[in-house]
Amino acid sequence: IDPSLRFETVSTNNSATGFGIAPLAPTPSITLSNATLSNFNYVIEKGPSGGQSFVVSGIWLSENITITPSPNYEISLDNISFQSTAITLSQLSGTVANTTVYTRLKTGLSEGVYNENISLTSTGVPTKTVLCTGRVCAIPNAWINEFHYDNNGTDEEEAIEIIIKNAADYNLADFSLSLYNGGDGTVYGSQTVNNFTAGQTLNGYSVFYWKPSSLQNGPDGFSLNYLGTSVQFVSYEGSFNATDGPATGLTSTRIYTVEGSTTPVGNSLQLTGSGNICSHFNWSSQQASLGAVNNYQLFGEYIPPVPVNWKYILFAFLFIGISIVYRKIR
Repeated sequence: IDPSLRFETVSTNNSATGFGIAPLAPTPSITLSNATLSNFNYVIEKGPSGGQSFVVSGIWLSENITITPSPNYEISLDNISFQSTAITLSQLSGTVANTTVYTRLKTGLSEGVYNENISLTSTGVPTKTVLCTGRVCAIPNAWINEFHYDNNGTDEEEAIEIIIKNAADYNLADFSLSLYNGGDGTVYGSQTVNNFTAGQTLNGYSVFYWKPSSLQNGPDGFSLNYLGTSVQFVSYEGSFNATDGPATGLTSTRIYTVEGSTTPVGNSLQLTGSGNICSHFNWSSQQASLGAVNNYQLFGEYIPPVPVNWKYILFAFLFIGISIVYRKIR
């Protein structure tokens, strides 16, 4: 028997001292990359989150590796078909080759924070975990408040202004603005709001604005996004469907007030009126007020217009008409 085939070290002489150091039995193990994944975020009713991945492998295993998702996350091997049940990675001669596994935060969750572990187990091996952190957020009270894209002569001071209520409660990098080409519904420019210029804050409503290199003259539009989801998609000089970017599949809401070659230099389209959400205001052309609360705009209690009862108005005109005729006859 050749001891070199059975031992790591053999004696160099005929002494029995120190003869033979047998190798240790192989230790089964699971190897894991990306043991912590974060930012599985989405706006409520807009899930699921995007998928992220980790890589798992195993050696000297006697059983398969079982990957079990946590209650509010789901897993996949192709980043397409996700499931809430366990996935089994089969071992071959004790080995599981490097395998990419994807995970995401489930759709349909209520507002809240979701920090949970995905577990990886196999017989005789310490359990490994992947910590996933994410949240489902309420739709922020934010909107496009003013913009300018065309005027008499060479276009000047083209810009977009937005409003965010309680902006200090948010990470501004989670907001972005996408410029949309109405011709094909694609994005032709974008910027995150942390790179906007901060303006005035009044009654908890903060103004931010961005001056792109240029804005197309339309029909085009803008999408205001939060956590990659469009929260407002508006257009000017026509409406269209978005074919890529955060507003994919959405039809823009048209703003009927427009600009053109007769628009005076220094004017912009802006929301006016009183209220606390975008729908309380109306679009009009005014002297630009970039970075400040718009002209004729008040943040606070919404005061709806007094409804007009046309029946009473018609009756009044009819009564006046009859009175005039009656007097002439007399």
